[in-house]
Amino acid sequence: MDKKVNYSRDIYGCISTYDSLLTRGLIVIKVIEQFIDKIVKPTNKDLSYVINSGRKKQKYEPSNWEKTKILINEGKIEKISFIHFDKRMIEAAIQGIDCPEAEIYPELINLNIVSNIENTKRASLIEFSINKWTCAKDDSQHVCLEYQKLIEMVLDNIECVGGFITLDSMQAYCSFSAHEGYMGLPYLRASEKFDKYFRGYSWGNYLSENHVELLGGIEKIKKEAPVYLVKPLSDDGAYLQLTEMVDEVSDEDLRKLKRYFQPILPKASRMLFPSEAKHRRMIIDEDDELVYLENKKL
Repeated sequence: MDKKVNYSRDIYGCISTYDSLLTRGLIVIKVIEQFIDKIVKPTNKDLSYVINSGRKKQKYEPSNWEKTKILINEGKIEKISFIHFDKRMIEAAIQGIDCPEAEIYPELINLNIVSNIENTKRASLIEFSINKWTCAKDDSQHVCLEYQKLIEMVLDNIECVGGFITLDSMQAYCSFSAHEGYMGLPYLRASEKFDKYFRGYSWGNYLSENHVELLGGIEKIKKEAPVYLVKPLSDDGAYLQLTEMVDEVSDEDLRKLKRYFQPILPKASRMLFPSEAKHRRMIIDEDDELVYLENKKL
C-alpha cells in the first residue's frame, strides 16, 4: 500500500540573533521584499500582514507597504507577520470533501519577524514557511535555495546564533523545532541559550561560530560531520546540509546527525514529549530518557 501523502508539511526556514531588529530596518525590509519577489510571486498568491507596535496591533494590505517601510526604518515595529490564508481549505474541511485541500492547514505562506525589544538574552527571530504541496509543489529545491540566500544575506549583516531549514509539519509564528518540542522547550525559553546550544537536527543547519568551536572547529567538522555539505560562512559559522535534496531525508540520516550534534543539543530539564513525533520529523533514541535523568541530577 502506498504511504499516504502528508499535505500539511511546509518548507520552513529561520535564523535567530540576539541583536534587536528595530535598528536593522534596511535588512528587515530586504528580507521581506526578497521573500515576496522570489518565493511568493511565482505562486500567484497575495499576502496580507499584521504589525505590532507596543500594545497596538494593526492589519494591513499590500497597498500600505510603503508607509509600513517608513515605520520599520524608524524602529517602530516590534513584530510583523505576513500570511496567505486560503479559505478553500476551511470550506473543504467543513463540507467533508475528500481532497488534498481538506487536509491542509489554511495558512499556506508565512513570514514572521519578531524583534527582541527587552534587555534579555531572548533572541530575535526571522522565519518563513510555505506549504510544499500547494505552493512549492515539486520545486522544493528552488524554495530552499531562496531560503539559503535570505539567511546568508542576514548572516552577512547581523551577528546570528543559529538557524535551520526543514521540510516538516510546522508553520511560522515562533515555531519550536522538532527537537525543542521533544525537550519541552518553547522558543523564547530555548533562545536564552542559543549561544551555547543548537536548535536540533534538520536538513539545513546554520551553526554559529561558537557552535563550530564546540564541535572542534571547521576542519574537524569537514572530516567528521555525517552530512552531504559543509560550507564555512562569513561570520565564521558553518552551514551543514544533511542530504542533497530536502525531500530525501531518512530517519537514519537524522539519527546520525542527532548523535553528531549531541555536544551542542539542549538537554531536557523536564520529562520529554515523545508525542511530538506523531507529526514532526523527530528521532527518539532508547537512551534519551537516560540522558534526561542524568541531566536532572546536575
